[in-house]
Amino acid sequence: MRKTYSRLMYLLSLSCVAAVCAQTQETHTAIDFVINRNRPFVYLKIDHVGQGEPRSEDEPALRVWLRLVNNCRVPIIVHTFGVPEGSPRYEQGVMYKVVDNPPVVGGMQMYMPGPSTPHQPHRVTEPKEQSAPAQTESDETPRGYMFHVGSFQSLAPGEQVLFSVPANHFDSRWHIEIPIEFDLPKGKGSRDVSIGGLPKMIVDYSLWDLSPQIRKELENK
Repeated sequence: MRKTYSRLMYLLSLSCVAAVCAQTQETHTAIDFVINRNRPFVYLKIDHVGQGEPRSEDEPALRVWLRLVNNCRVPIIVHTFGVPEGSPRYEQGVMYKVVDNPPVVGGMQMYMPGPSTPHQPHRVTEPKEQSAPAQTESDETPRGYMFHVGSFQSLAPGEQVLFSVPANHFDSRWHIEIPIEFDLPKGKGSRDVSIGGLPKMIVDYSLWDLSPQIRKELENK
């Protein structure tokens, strides 16, 4: 009887240790996904503002250079294209869309469900009396940089890519959305017809993500 009791207690102890280890491993896995815990797993960082070669007739010469940083431990893919001669060293063209901001209703900015706006409704924090900087003369939303022909680049954990955005792509009426995806191992074998669905991810960046000083510079673009 005593041996049975001792064996039972031993097994219970092993079970508790295994459960604690599993929980600890799961916690560490979630924490270790990001490199810098104070940043999103992918983010944009302002590099500089300056004059650059316009890439279409409706673009100003003033541009904002940004760095897209992979802050997670999984490689990510961004779609890229060539840049004009004379561009800063290491700059690449990063594909993105310019998307109209959702309407503001009762102080809430409403995001409609859709693959390009995977947001939850959130309250607008900008004061109502603040003027909207960087308004363009045209009411037409810019086209952005999405092309049928291009390339892609895989950013390893901690890597970044430098790219630029013309000043008129920043406005209180629209924002940019950069599509990204994880660079995961490719599977082998035939496709299972019962399985479908593809996750879509974007990096959302707007006028209000810029510093007040840069927003002021863009007012005079």
